[in-house]
Amino acid sequence: MLEKNIPIIVKQITNKKNINDFINYPYELYKKDLNWIPPLRIERQDFFNPKKNPYFEHAEVVYFLAYKENKIVGRVTAHEDQVWNKHYQTRQGFFGFYESENDTEVATALMQAVEDWCKNREITNILGPMDFSTNHEIGFLTEGFDSPPVLLLKYTKPYYLQLLNQLGYVHARGLLSYECTEELSITEKFKKISERAKKFAGDSFKIRNINLKKLRQELNPILDIYNEAWSENWGFIPMSPGEIDLMANQFRLFSDPRFIFIIEKQEEMVGFLISLPDINQALLKIRNGKLFPFGFLKLLWNFRKINRGSVILLGVKKEFRNKGLELILFEKTILEGTKPPQKYHTIQTTWILDSNKPMNSIMEFLQANIVRRYTVMSKDM
Repeated sequence: MLEKNIPIIVKQITNKKNINDFINYPYELYKKDLNWIPPLRIERQDFFNPKKNPYFEHAEVVYFLAYKENKIVGRVTAHEDQVWNKHYQTRQGFFGFYESENDTEVATALMQAVEDWCKNREITNILGPMDFSTNHEIGFLTEGFDSPPVLLLKYTKPYYLQLLNQLGYVHARGLLSYECTEELSITEKFKKISERAKKFAGDSFKIRNINLKKLRQELNPILDIYNEAWSENWGFIPMSPGEIDLMANQFRLFSDPRFIFIIEKQEEMVGFLISLPDINQALLKIRNGKLFPFGFLKLLWNFRKINRGSVILLGVKKEFRNKGLELILFEKTILEGTKPPQKYHTIQTTWILDSNKPMNSIMEFLQANIVRRYTVMSKDM
């Protein structure tokens, strides 16, 4: 007898139990993949809580779970962001948090639910994965499956690209992540440009570390510079004070102010570079994502072993760009980051657009290696 085709059922979820099912699904999907970073479940619950995540103040989000014989086999979100639409003067639909088995029927059912939701809102283009926006994790991994990613980078299944290609989704943007090693030899060309930048800076520019005791005061100019510096890049949407507060509160628990640099001119902040210890190296050891009963102890123990830094954010005011200040900040980060006692063997970047020539040029000057590539996909309907 021929086995009957088992239907895929997709449900839009709303209650707390189903949201927890949505959060829990990847732990099962990736349980044998040691390069996947298990997020802390408590952090995910806060992230998806509209009362705690300011993103929900300007976006509408729906969640879908795919079932096969009452077993969860996939998940995805569909969302629309008012800040994005206002900034780009458009109506853009997004999908995010895509995870599924390697099954074309599952992918078809999930993405059909996303497309139907977007069509009902008269949205004609879908972009993703965006978890939820470019201020969070984005893209499908296409190269770099052999190692765990740094903080704020995704690790995804290698078959996702093919599944969505079959459904008409195409490459929209490429993203790169670079690595600098402790053996890094700063090239003569870089040294010359750096020296020229330092000469330009002279005594009027000063570099200092962030003051975590005055974090709220420090964040205001950082937010202004970030929103100005990245406003012309693809995918940028302004970060609200609430969103940067949320990010800062998450990161301050494990940040090291020695690797967060601010550059000032006459005591006015004109640029910054934020690097953090790569907490993913510790999270990797907590495979179930639970802090209790033993996860917290594992986190503390493995935090001491972190030997990789992650460059999170860089921004320089428009009038001071292309003067080499970015190079000065990167050089400072590399030189300080590879010193004892908190010695990083490697420093990696979060994603950089492959079309961002200034940033990619800096990486080339540093002789950094591309260690990961991502794609953001889109579909017209």
